[in-house]
Amino acid sequence: MGVRPPGLYQVSHDLRDSSALVLQRGQHLLVPGSFSTDGRLLAYTELNNRTLGDLWTVSLDDGSVTPVVRSRWNERTPAFSPDGRWLAFASNESGVDQVYVRAYPGPGPPMQISTDGGREPVWPRDGTELFYRHAHRMMAVPVRTEGSFAAGRPIELFEDPYAAEYKGRSNYDVAPDGRFLMVEVEEGSEPARLDIILNWFDELDPLRTRSAVGR
Repeated sequence: MGVRPPGLYQVSHDLRDSSALVLQRGQHLLVPGSFSTDGRLLAYTELNNRTLGDLWTVSLDDGSVTPVVRSRWNERTPAFSPDGRWLAFASNESGVDQVYVRAYPGPGPPMQISTDGGREPVWPRDGTELFYRHAHRMMAVPVRTEGSFAAGRPIELFEDPYAAEYKGRSNYDVAPDGRFLMVEVEEGSEPARLDIILNWFDELDPLRTRSAVGR
């Protein structure tokens, strides 16, 4: 089986069916973000060398794509609000990573939610808060999404060195009952040394010869 080209793929939840290509855009890396409430749109991050991360949506009905946030800054980790009217994301437009919310599909400029840096925004099911991470701290902001958007001041929930975002995708989630699903990093889990073996096929030849002689 050959290496698949970069793109967005879809697979059934029971992993019985082979994955199907949803979208491919040249050699750009596409990172899935979140689905709209009706499941018909997928917000994703497109990574490229010229504009870093940009936010797009793709329709799962006809495969059409729509730009959402494109700039010379690094936007990533898009997250639809439960009512589908708002999109949260992280951007380094201010010089550091901050969390923003903008109306979807618009109009209106992004509104900064974090005050001291932030990344990896995630909505709970009831949409009354917006969670995000700042360094090792988990933060929460009370929000109102009905009518015009309004946000309160961020508060710290807890602090722990859990694994951070991976290639522009949030590395945690929130269950319907409010519990957090995190990826814990164990101390000493990373290898102290990395060995790279070149031309390892050549080392197999003597083993093959001895195996053939011993038959």
